[in-house]
This record gives sequence, structure tokens and C-alpha cells, in this order.
Amino acid sequence: MEAFTGYLLRSVAWLTGFALVYLLFLRNERFFQLKRAYLMTGILVSLILPLISVHYQVEVPAPAVSNFSTPDTNISASSAIPATSQGKPIDYKIILLGLYISGIIFLGYRIVHHLVLIRKTINKANINSIGPAKLVRVSLFPASFSFFNYVFINPSVDEAEVREIMNHELVHVKQKHWLDLFLVEMLRLFQWINPFVWIYTGFIRLNNEYLADEMALQRTSNPGNYKAALMNQLFRSPVISLSNSFNYSLNKKRFEMMKRIITSPYRRLKVLLVLPVFAVVLYAFAEPEYHYTASNDNTDQITTIPAIRDITVTGSGTDTQVPGSINIRNVNDGTIPDTLIIIDGVITDKKNFDGLSPADIASISVRKDPAATAPYGEKGKNGVIIITTKKSLQKPVKGVVVDKEGKPLQGTYITSTGTSGNARMSETGSDGRFVIEAVQPDASLLFFCRGYKQLTLKPDFNAEMKVIMEVDPEYKAP
Repeated sequence: MEAFTGYLLRSVAWLTGFALVYLLFLRNERFFQLKRAYLMTGILVSLILPLISVHYQVEVPAPAVSNFSTPDTNISASSAIPATSQGKPIDYKIILLGLYISGIIFLGYRIVHHLVLIRKTINKANINSIGPAKLVRVSLFPASFSFFNYVFINPSVDEAEVREIMNHELVHVKQKHWLDLFLVEMLRLFQWINPFVWIYTGFIRLNNEYLADEMALQRTSNPGNYKAALMNQLFRSPVISLSNSFNYSLNKKRFEMMKRIITSPYRRLKVLLVLPVFAVVLYAFAEPEYHYTASNDNTDQITTIPAIRDITVTGSGTDTQVPGSINIRNVNDGTIPDTLIIIDGVITDKKNFDGLSPADIASISVRKDPAATAPYGEKGKNGVIIITTKKSLQKPVKGVVVDKEGKPLQGTYITSTGTSGNARMSETGSDGRFVIEAVQPDASLLFFCRGYKQLTLKPDFNAEMKVIMEVDPEYKAP
């Protein structure tokens, strides 16, 4: 989820940069083909470049490493003060994710609905081929538009006006403007939270209309008739977002663009103003790589750490399981080479020890004193690390669940949890009995049976437990 969020943020940044440059410097220019290429590049960049990670190197001096020795040290997790349980806060990330997905579903449904409507109309209508386009005359849609290579025109439009509209729509078909709209619609589907993606969609649609107007005016024998045809379509609503509508954004601005004279070709160089966007976005999302340089600090000094007899660990919150790993390594031929490692009474190789999670450890004892390491002989001459895991402390628990009358309760669920985060579950049979094979000493047992009050007890490892469940007077059968 975090990876997708990072991708989405980078994609939004790229598209916003392209949109701002277009809005400020390019939207009133007449080099429509170059502007189309620019807008399409913005879509592709915002889809592809966020997948590429950019790194820069940072050189930092390597920290000095000192050899050290420690007397016998004992660190026990069993002496830790239990964390105070707190109420679970509202997870706003889940709420925001739900809203985001709801927007995708809504927009996706709208696109699919429009596509199905168009498909049904095509299947029922009579189609005439005009060059690369297929003309569909239907009264369902008041406005004229093109969709892929289909051109839809209302039967109420007279033939003279149809010719002018076809001159316009054939440009959309031949230049495949539907591809621009398809790509930006897919981008808007996942980036709908970005206001600039909606503005960007308008840029693409309007530029496509400028392209079609420019070519249609070159083909028509009477530009006045073409503009009159546009005016006749003025109050007819566009149909779907994936179509090129003949009357899209039909206002004074569009007529002015038809009359504007092409200016200096050097104005095309304005598209290069997007280069600072590349620099800013790449720098903003670049990730540092730290390289350590050699240190000239003296590492011969030996530091002795005073003996530690008792360490109490306190915590707060509800998270009692911290991910991580333990690694033992030799640094600069230090004082703990070939340390003997014993886990639950078994000598363990360092390679098998690296993956041990701190959450699974009950206690660690580090022994360096010769008297303490003597029982281990030659193997313990460089020190001994003795680890006791919580798994080795787990014991079985068994018992029976009955009601107040002493009748066994079948279908009671028993769950055990402890500081290691490992949950065990059992269910009573017809005799009301249960067995949980591995329960931690600090675990709690949660008993749940439909129609009875929920019960929490500490496990009894020395005798069979007898659990009496009380009827829940507030329970209502479904």
C-alpha cells in the first residue's frame, strides 16, 4: 500500500508540473500538433517515471569502532513492565483509502456505462462508411461527436451542415484523437483526487478541437458555413468523456483561435520550459545513498562496560511486538570472536542465529568471566551467550467448559495470546473439553460462546481448568 501511495504522489507531481507549464505558457499558442505531443508526453511521463527510483550519493565518515569487553550481563524480558493497554484509535488511512476507492469505482462505472450505451446504439443503427469513418444517424444523442472511428450525427441536422460536421470529425478519426482521451481518462480514473488532472483533461479535449477546426477550415469551401454549423450545435450537450464532441468548449475563445495568425516559430521553444519541472520533481523524490568513507580514528582503545545486573524495560501503547533481527558479528578482530551461542540449551551456529526475532526471546545472558564459562570448556573460552526463547517456556493447558448447571458447552472458542504475539485457538467438543498445546506463562485465555458472557482468565498449568460460563441476558439470537 505504501509503495502505491508513493507512486501516486510522484505521478500527481509530474502531471501537475506539466499542467502548470501548459496553463501559464502554452495554452494560447497555435502550434497545436506540438502541443498535442507535449500533452501526451505529460501523460506518459506521469505513468512511467514514478516507477523509476533516482538516487544521489552522500558521503559520510565511518563511525569509529572500539573493541570492548563485558562482564557477566543478564537482560531479562520477563522483568519488563507490561505496556498499558490503550483504546484503538481511528485509522484515518482506512477511511481515506475507502473514499479513494469509491471515487475509482464511481468513475469506472460511468465509463463502462457510457461504453455499453454506445455499443448498443451502434448495434441497432444503420451505418454508412465515409472514408475511414462510419456515420451513425441516431436521434438518441442531440450533439454530434466521434467515438473511435464512428461519427454520430442527429437525423435532424440537414445535409449541408452534415458535410461541415464530417470535415471536422474526420480529423478526429484520422488523427486518432480517441487515443488521447482514452489515456487521460485512465489516468484520471486513478488520479481523480488531483484537481490538475481534470484541468489537464480539458486541455487535451480543447486542443483536439483546435486541431480539427484548423484542418476543417482548410477543407471547407465556405468558412462561414462551418462557423454557422458550429453555432447550430451550440446548445446541444456533449455525450461522453471518451468522445470528441463537435461543440466542445464552443465559445468566443474557440472562434478567436480560428482567426489567430501563426506567429514566430521560435515560440515553440516554450515547451522547453518543462525542463525545470524535470529537475524539481526528480530532486524532490530522489533518495539518498549513504557511502561511508574510511576513518583514521584509533580503534585500539579498549572500553570496559560496567556490569549490568538488572535492566527494566518500560513501554507504552499497545504494540508489544517490534520487528527486527539480532546479528552477532566481529568488528575489527574485536574481543568476541567465535562466541559460543546457546539457544534453549542447544549450541547454535551464528548463521542459524541471525534470523531470530527479538520478540521471541524471553531472556539473554552474556558470560565472559572464566569461572562462568568454565563448564563449556574450550568452546566457551571467548565468551558464551545463553538465550532462552519464549517458545521453550510455553506449556500445554487443558480443561472443560460448562454452564452454571454443570452441563458441558460445545462450540466454545478459546484463544490464548501473549507478549510474543503468537495466538493459539481451540474449540470445545460435545464433552466441553479443550486442549491448547503451547501457551506462554504471561498469556491470557479468552473464552467465547454464543449466548454467554465473554470470559478472560489466566491459564492454570498445574491442573485441569474448569471454566463456568454465565448466560448473557442481553444476547438476542439472530
